Amino acid sequence: MKKRIRLTESDLHRIIIEAINELDWKTYANASEKDKTNYTSEDEELIALELFKNLGYSEKDKWRVNHGDTFRQCLEKAHKIAIKKANKASHRRYKFQDAAKDKFNKDYGFEDETGSVTLGTGRWDGGGTSWNAYMMDRNGNINHSPKYFITNQEFYGQNGQHTPGKWCVGTVGWAGAVPCSPDFDTPEEAQAFADENNMSTKRTNPSNKLLSAYKKAREEVKKYDPYDGTSLSRNKPSYKYEKGNGWVFDDEVEKNFNEAITRAIHRVLR
Repeated sequence: MKKRIRLTESDLHRIIIEAINELDWKTYANASEKDKTNYTSEDEELIALELFKNLGYSEKDKWRVNHGDTFRQCLEKAHKIAIKKANKASHRRYKFQDAAKDKFNKDYGFEDETGSVTLGTGRWDGGGTSWNAYMMDRNGNINHSPKYFITNQEFYGQNGQHTPGKWCVGTVGWAGAVPCSPDFDTPEEAQAFADENNMSTKRTNPSNKLLSAYKKAREEVKKYDPYDGTSLSRNKPSYKYEKGNGWVFDDEVEKNFNEAITRAIHRVLR
């Protein structure tokens, strides 16, 4: 015999909030990788084939003279469907990535007068997400290392060639060092340009508390990272191979959320 439970609106609100707070950042991070966000021509052809079959045709009919145009129309529809699916999946991914960051920063983030510790995301060549803990100073420099430097060394960049022997403000981008100022005759002139344009060239010193928080945050991320060979397997997100989608992460949010809801209800009813 099922027991009927009566809850007030405030009880229900409290249960949901408690359940959401109980989920850890890794649950949201796993969920962000669930959906397919990039569709190839092969993927679109599979969608088109499904549309084609729904019209009553078989796969062998798709390029026959009387049905080729019909299949091409299905391909056009499939392209629009794929774009819509990818956009929806991307939106979902960003929402869960933001939720992962918010939860991580609530549990492991730290901020004081010398800077802050926060979680960041990047992309890797396989299409997944790389999660990293960052320690930034007040100027936005990662790990308190300056983003810009003064140099008279020869190098090339997106702003053209830097003249050897002259001084300029440089920075490091994805393709290497690049000049980001005109050439100057002295390092003092280059430094003045950097100062005037808020290009910090000085390393800052993080507090001991900030360093401690950064170490703790890095250890937490390292335990999670599924692409790090030193990770603990029990802390890795689970993933499986799906035909047509490749390797995708299991979506644990619904399961974990329902379990958290149940625990929250029991707490309210005590």
